[in-house]
Amino acid sequence: MILVTGGTGFLGAHLIRFLLQHQYAIRAIYRTEAAIPADLRDQVQWVACDVLDILGLDDAMQGVDYVFHCAAVVSFSAKDRRMMYNINVTGTANVIHAALTAGVKKMIHVSSIAALGRTEENIVITEKTTWQDSNLNSFYAQTKHLAELEVWRGIEEGLTAVIVNPSVIIGETDWNKGTGRFFKTMRKGLRYYPTGSNGFVSVHDVVQCMYLLMRSEVTNDVFILNGDNISYKQFFTMVTRNLGVPGPKFQLSPALVKLVRRVATLWSMLTLREPFLTRETATTVNHNYTYSSDKFSRQFNFSFEKAEVFIGRTAAHYARALRGHS
Repeated sequence: MILVTGGTGFLGAHLIRFLLQHQYAIRAIYRTEAAIPADLRDQVQWVACDVLDILGLDDAMQGVDYVFHCAAVVSFSAKDRRMMYNINVTGTANVIHAALTAGVKKMIHVSSIAALGRTEENIVITEKTTWQDSNLNSFYAQTKHLAELEVWRGIEEGLTAVIVNPSVIIGETDWNKGTGRFFKTMRKGLRYYPTGSNGFVSVHDVVQCMYLLMRSEVTNDVFILNGDNISYKQFFTMVTRNLGVPGPKFQLSPALVKLVRRVATLWSMLTLREPFLTRETATTVNHNYTYSSDKFSRQFNFSFEKAEVFIGRTAAHYARALRGHS
């Protein structure tokens, strides 16, 4: 039996579909029944629980061999900080305690490249890169870093675990949430681009890597999962080209980013909607970050898809979704 936390989310749902294809029995926890994907409703043993429900986690963990801890809150809004800390840090500690009590064989903890920390230096970030306090580290990054410390504490207490640090995950999803909003927003065309760069990875590669780690003899280790390091201009251009709309032409300078951020904040106050650019995201979009997944590739002889491939596939899924609703 495999337990998945965050099974109603983007990565968790993709993981469950992959595991079902390999004939595994899946149990997953959920907070809101309406969030359960329709195609998974009858194929998974769903348990009403969340990662802050200590007793519920103990019950959900009974008879479980492997745990994939995917549950997390991703936000760059100051109003979500308390919830983010509770779910990402306290929730992870609760999952670890329940896994230790149940004696599971292995836990795969989904972290983030954000947990590796960001500095002003333009270096290649690897698993050996140490966390440094910096104003470039979002509160989300801080909570994911603290969650990793909880995992290492659990390992010291006898937990067998592996941490994965995916870069920005791209794939077919709810087009109104997370990275899915990139495609929905850029379908209207995009004139401006920030000057920074980041790592991007296919959701299918992430799921396959997690599966390989579960089945492997690897224990108590950490792996960056990254398909490609590209600039935001390249990313926006790939998306808009695949959607058949105009791509970015004008560079968004740091000063202009700050101005846009202030406008976004004012607009969110007037419309009562989430700002499309926050203080934290505005701080990082003009910086360059490069991530290496060589460790995983060498150890598992694994080739990650390039950005052009998985961005094109995701855009094609989005185009089909639009036709289905037209």
